[in-house]
Amino acid sequence: MRHIAETSQQERIGTNRCESTDLYSLLDRDHPLACDNFVRHPLANEASKCGEAYLGYGNRPVVIANLRSIWHEVRDNFDVKDCAMEPAQPPACVVLLNGYPGTGKFAVARALRSKLGDTNTRLVDNHLIIDPAEAVHPRRGYEHKALRDVIRRAVFQDLKKLPENITTIVLTGCLGQNAEDVAVYAEHVEIAQARGVPLLSFTLTVQKSEHLLRLQSPDRVHGQKTKLNDPDVIETIMTNNEILDPTIVVDKGSDVDFRSIRHHLIDTTGLTVDESAGRILDMIAPQQQHQQWWWCASPA
Repeated sequence: MRHIAETSQQERIGTNRCESTDLYSLLDRDHPLACDNFVRHPLANEASKCGEAYLGYGNRPVVIANLRSIWHEVRDNFDVKDCAMEPAQPPACVVLLNGYPGTGKFAVARALRSKLGDTNTRLVDNHLIIDPAEAVHPRRGYEHKALRDVIRRAVFQDLKKLPENITTIVLTGCLGQNAEDVAVYAEHVEIAQARGVPLLSFTLTVQKSEHLLRLQSPDRVHGQKTKLNDPDVIETIMTNNEILDPTIVVDKGSDVDFRSIRHHLIDTTGLTVDESAGRILDMIAPQQQHQQWWWCASPA
């Protein structure tokens, strides 16, 4: 009888583990951000609340029981379809979308913010900094640049101090391979360092034929932002200025350390705005899994 009881108990434990594993695998595969938000986060929060008690053998059974209770409640009541429709808690990071004018930075940034969740995300487009300076000092002369620097540094300083519930900051820029823009890039790095989160850097590109069409789009030509839309001017800019590549900056011996930054090239040719944002999101999501891998273990 004892053998039968032990066998039955082992089968029940095995079934529970299988159910937990199946649920977790389904969520992690199809809805990784939702899984992080509704499964990993509750487990990790419970462990962190216990603090040192987690390491104390006297309290350890209570802690494990609490974690197990949370896991089974999630397993029994979690509705994948319902939760997947809500923006899940994004990984904490600073995202920079860099590229020539007309490559779709702002449109992609807005779509990315929507996917990440407006409540926990801040988007600062570079034209929010450029346009006030342009209104006061047109034609982008010395006074324009000086005012733009003042505005940017004030905005960046406030971004560093945002509360922790603002998990993702999305920035756009048109930074080239020159000393001035390298210094501005370093200011983006400082935001991430001040917040203790990674900076994910993306350069958006597009083939010339599609680039010209985007420059003449009604939204760009008739929009309220002071965006460049003259193909000849853009051609001159692209001919005389190389877009910033952080890996080359490191090779040139710059005193700015960009080695820990993950830099990606995104060719947006033939992609919709939503598809481009989706590709970036796919690269952002693994950051959370990489940083919080220990949350993956499910209590028995």
